[in-house]
Amino acid sequence: MSAHDIYLSHRDLIERALTLVCRRQRLSGADGEDFCSTFRLHLMEDDYAVIRAFQGRSSLQTYLVTVITHFFQDWRNARWGKWRPSAEAKRLGPLAVQLETLVTRDRLTMDEACEVLRVRHGATESRAALEEIVARLPARTGRTFVGDEALETRAAPDERADRALENREAAAVAERAAGALAQALQSLPAQDRLILKLRFADGQRVVEIARLLRVDQKALYRRIERLLLQLRECLERASVSGALLLQAMDERGFDLRLGEAEVETAADVRPFDRGAASPVSSGRPS
Repeated sequence: MSAHDIYLSHRDLIERALTLVCRRQRLSGADGEDFCSTFRLHLMEDDYAVIRAFQGRSSLQTYLVTVITHFFQDWRNARWGKWRPSAEAKRLGPLAVQLETLVTRDRLTMDEACEVLRVRHGATESRAALEEIVARLPARTGRTFVGDEALETRAAPDERADRALENREAAAVAERAAGALAQALQSLPAQDRLILKLRFADGQRVVEIARLLRVDQKALYRRIERLLLQLRECLERASVSGALLLQAMDERGFDLRLGEAEVETAADVRPFDRGAASPVSSGRPS
């Protein structure tokens, strides 16, 4: 008979052993079901190695209860961490260690802990004596596990973590926007690049640019609007919206650089003048 056949023929016995251990360890509800499911998977590992290791030195049920109990200890340690009694409990003696374990680690009520001590360990101390021991033990908080849903609405303990994440996101947006702008600018004629530099990097008014370049002022308004629209489209193709770009500029800003192959006056430029219209603005420049 294969190990799988043995498992199938003794499945009811395995379930009774699981129920017995869960009752002893006061596991119920979701925790009990989680533990039982985990053990069933463990039982099937390595071609039912747990079942194949049974040598008949005791009844199969006794063997299973022992194996499940040891597995429960590992399972509990993995979830809650390895339990160690406090120094004060050790100083007070074995009864204090047992009481601290039941109340703090296993999270039993005082009534439940007293009953376990009486039934399982034969304790004869009064309820008042046990409460006095608990009062002398140090306050300890057991681990609490919650689902992802609870964590989504819980604030980070240190707001600097959120701030660092926001800064990284803003930097990524700025980097992508700068790359998209640089690519768009390189596709423009030299004079268009110079106009954008004079308007948005140097902060000159349209009338001053028209006088400097000896072009019609009204035509220059329309020309700048066309260039702004062209740049906006380039940013949108790079998945950079105007709102994201402005947010990134508020966080850290970035330099608009026209490169070395520009006209003589187009050198490295300063950050955008926030008093002037930005390349994502739809309004007419002043």
